[in-house]
Amino acid sequence: MRATSSVLASVLVAGLAVSARAQPPEDGTHTSYARYTLLIDGTSLAMLAAGRLAGGDDPSAGPQAVAIVGLIDGMFGVPALHGARGHGERAARSMGMRAGLAGLGMLVQSRFTDCDGFRRCFDPTGPGVLVGMVVASALDALLMTAEHHDAPALKPVAIAIDGGAVFGVAGDL
Repeated sequence: MRATSSVLASVLVAGLAVSARAQPPEDGTHTSYARYTLLIDGTSLAMLAAGRLAGGDDPSAGPQAVAIVGLIDGMFGVPALHGARGHGERAARSMGMRAGLAGLGMLVQSRFTDCDGFRRCFDPTGPGVLVGMVVASALDALLMTAEHHDAPALKPVAIAIDGGAVFGVAGDL
């Protein structure tokens, strides 16, 4: 059952990336695909939080698996979307920002946690990571999702014909 839910969640994220790629903007417009990044991140963060809350302080294998799948989707889902839309540099920046802010959140969390072992101090599904992922999601949606597509270049054309001329426009469409 856990494997099935993990596969379904991964298929959902991949489907969102494909659907976002399948809707290209019109030429000459400014667009944003922030709604897709927020949807992917929202699903991932919900899985992370639900797995964490269902497991409590001593999570069993089921809730922990849901939280880990949410963490993985949160780290790789939106960078995969950036890559699918042809923005390799944005994908790398998004991945670095997500890893950095999640790691920073985990370090801050370890500072304020009563640690009785390495696992309790550096919990990859803890609240510090969740806060870091929320901040990364917001920054990603605000700063890395704008697209501009130039309008096709059209040029005036005049063609002389017997008894007159034809005027029009031509260009790369």
